[in-house]
Formats: sequence, structure tokens, C-alpha cells
Amino acid sequence: MERTWLNRNLIPYYLGWIPMAVMVAMLLLNRGNGPAFAIVVSLLFCLPMAAVGAGARFMCRALPLKRQRMGIVLASVLASGVLFSGLWNGLFMLVLRVTRLRTTDQIDAMALELFLLGVAAFIFTLLYHYLVEAAEQVRRARHNEDQALVLAGEARLRALRAQVNPHFLFNSLNSVAALIGAEPAAAREMVVRLATFFRATIAAGRQESIPLAEELALLRNYLEIEKVRFDERLVVEEQVDPALLPLAWPPLLLQPLAENAVKYGVSSSSGPVRIVLTGALEPEYAVLSIHNNFDPAGLPPPGTGTGLAATRERFERFFGEGATMTVDAEAGGFRVTLRVQREKLG
Repeated sequence: MERTWLNRNLIPYYLGWIPMAVMVAMLLLNRGNGPAFAIVVSLLFCLPMAAVGAGARFMCRALPLKRQRMGIVLASVLASGVLFSGLWNGLFMLVLRVTRLRTTDQIDAMALELFLLGVAAFIFTLLYHYLVEAAEQVRRARHNEDQALVLAGEARLRALRAQVNPHFLFNSLNSVAALIGAEPAAAREMVVRLATFFRATIAAGRQESIPLAEELALLRNYLEIEKVRFDERLVVEEQVDPALLPLAWPPLLLQPLAENAVKYGVSSSSGPVRIVLTGALEPEYAVLSIHNNFDPAGLPPPGTGTGLAATRERFERFFGEGATMTVDAEAGGFRVTLRVQREKLG
């Protein structure tokens, strides 16, 4: 809980009372009072008003500025200023009379001016607090908006993750179905590998990030499953700089890229297809790419692009502005390149 008098937001407020104290001192000097009396009385008049006015923020919260009730608010502000200044000036004048620091005529001569200055000071106090409240509301609105964006991003990320496993499961079941009749032993082996793979992916999917080394291990397991089906038609090469292996990585990000490489490369070709995974450190970026060759004449119909879109969004959300994903269809080849700024390596 903030202390009202020590709130740092009140520093400009207290500084604003300096001109008010100067005006009171000038008024007293013009009434024939000495400098010492003018300064002391000015401080005694202004400091208590400033301290009391510091708590006027609660009045601003109770009477927020709204167009529908602006007349009521302004009337309340003016009435409060008159009441506050009247009470304080009456008390102040009473003290001056009791202490007999000045004659009755001298006190009466400055009473009206001090009353008007008190009303102006109270109105200034409320205006300042209304401005502070407005700034706080803007800050809270921005904070709430940022929180909403973060929560929406997390929900979107969970939804994107949820798309990965079903997508792979459907493809894998199709592969098992294709092997059952022709190669029962290969189908059994694939089911065992699938069980092992899904245990690993479930464990990885519960984490926000895993080391790239674990992500590559999951990818090898997936490609081994596909190799049961395609045998020698699937050739996998991996050339990854060991310096990249500790890099924090979103789980199962590479899997849909490998699935596309199998679908558009191996599945559509009668000859061997090479899937090459490379990772290297460049001067400014860590670069990871998956490349496969394919037979353009045997390509299956294009898909919806959901896998690539989901991968790109997950990748960019995880690494932020320092990450880019590019997709290049080369002559007889297809390459997906992921770039991460080296400063993200930690």
C-alpha cells in the first residue's frame, strides 16, 4: 500500500505549491508586513493545505470525470474548494487574532485574498489528481491489453502445439495400414517405434522448451519410423554444429518440416530421396535447414499449408523478432531455413 504523502507521483504536486507560497508571501508584503513574517506565514498557510490536498485523490476517485455528469462534478469541485478554503482560512485567521500577531484591520484586509487563493489552490489540487488518475487509467488499460495479448498468444501457442501430434498420428496410422497387408513384420516394428516415439513426444510437449539436442533426437526417431516404411528410398543426412545443441528450442517444431519432406519427397518418388538436415553458426545467426529432393512429376496435390504456417508462427513467437523462417522451392529440391540471432543462444 502506497503512503499518500510519500507517493513519488506527488513530487510535481508539491513543487506546484511553491508558486502558491510565493503569491501568499507577496500578498503579505503588499499589506505592509515584513519579509520574515511574510515567509513564515506563507509556509504556515500553504504547507498544511498541501498536506491535506495530497489526500484529495480519493475524492477524484469518488467523483470520476464523465461527460454525463460533468456538471455535478464541477459543482462538487467548486463547492468543496469553497468549503475547504473557508474552513482553513477561518481557522488561520482565528489563530492570527488569538496570537495578536497583527491587528484586526490587517487580518481582515488579507482575509478575502487568502480565501480566493485557497479556493484556487484546492481546484489546482483536484485538477492535478484528476490528471494522475487519467494517467493511471491509461497505464492500467495498456497493462491489461498487454496481459490479454500475452494470454491470447499462449492460448494460440497451445492450439498450434495441439495441431502437431494429430497431424503426425494420422500420417503414421496411414503408414501402418499400408504395411499391414504387405509387410506385417514391418508394421509391427513401426507400431513399437510409434509407441516409443509418442511417449517421448508427450514428455517433450509438456515443456515450454527443450534443448535442440533433444529435438533432433525426436526427429531421428520420427525418420526411423518412416524408414521402416520406405527402407532404402529414404536417405537421411545430418550435419549440425555441436555448438547449436544446447540451444533452447520449441518442442516438435521440426517434425512437420520433416513430414513435408517425406510427403513431397519420398512418397512421390520411386528412387532414393535424400533429406539433409544442416545446422551452422554464421556471424550473426544460428541457421538450421531441412532440404529434400523430389520428382516434380510425381508430387501429390498441394495441402492446406497448415503445417508450415503453424511452424512459422510457433518459431517466431518463441524466438521473437530475431527469428525468421524461409521456404524455397528449388529446381528438384525443397528447403526450409530457420534463422535465429546468435544472441538468442544465451
